[in-house]
Amino acid sequence: MMNIEPDASHTPDVPRDVLGEGATNSFAEVEH
Repeated sequence: MMNIEPDASHTPDVPRDVLGEGATNSFAEVEH
């Protein structure tokens, strides 16, 4: 899961577009 941090910094638009809003919710829950 930590891979998301560096990945997001490298390509924040990629995962967001691929997963869509669902990704934001999943990430938000993980961070919290």
